[in-house]
Amino acid sequence: MKNSLSYKLYLSLLKYGSILNVLGTVKSKDIILCYHDLGSNVWDFSVDKSEFEVQMNLLQKKYNIVGISDLLNKQHKNTKPNAAVSFDDGYESVYKIAYPVLKKIGAAGTVFVIGSSKSNPNMSLKLLSIEQIKELHKNGWEIGWHTNKHVSSVNESKDSLYMDLKISKSAYEKKLGLKLNYFAYPFGKYNKNVETIVKKAGFLGAFTVDGDAIDLAKGIYRLSRVTVSKSITKQHFENLITPIGLKINHFFTNGWKYADYFLKR
Repeated sequence: MKNSLSYKLYLSLLKYGSILNVLGTVKSKDIILCYHDLGSNVWDFSVDKSEFEVQMNLLQKKYNIVGISDLLNKQHKNTKPNAAVSFDDGYESVYKIAYPVLKKIGAAGTVFVIGSSKSNPNMSLKLLSIEQIKELHKNGWEIGWHTNKHVSSVNESKDSLYMDLKISKSAYEKKLGLKLNYFAYPFGKYNKNVETIVKKAGFLGAFTVDGDAIDLAKGIYRLSRVTVSKSITKQHFENLITPIGLKINHFFTNGWKYADYFLKR
């Protein structure tokens, strides 16, 4: 996708999105960012450490960085909108890079972990150990569930999905000694049936990657996040986290999602 014409257009619009922001002052809304890996891996979802540091400093200037629970419960009432930083899959770089970077600016993140190391979407990267996850939690991080097998929830049978979200998660919670209250849909894919099972399994909320600001009116099991990839430079990111940038991101994210759906039918 990153070499497609639509993706190049997307990056161009983000790069010069600051021009559009002068057309009007739209109040910024709360957002949740979604990362995967941090480092020098060639994977498009591996964001360079230096880029991540720059992005967090930019984010802190425009938003109050809080935990996901605090954001949803509106625990921080500042003049700036709130932003949460999340990581899917649970790679070791979360502990080695994201943890110290966020700690330096007085913030913590959320990591959605995979239960089975055999289901690692990128076998060239190590997953977090149980001890590392425990330490993150001890230092203010929230830990969520990203399924045991990392397969699309919409392709799972109801029984298989419930087994993953309830039984496999419970077994992992025993290893950690803590509750996993939030769920991130693998590949961002969900539907009403999946939402029902997620709710039945006892999760307090679930997160998509629909690419827009948080809109609680859509429901607590359709909480949008904004994916950040290797292609997002400082200038892209600075515009991405503006109201106009988020609208651009949401438009293209939805377009790619529907294109993927119809191409696979």
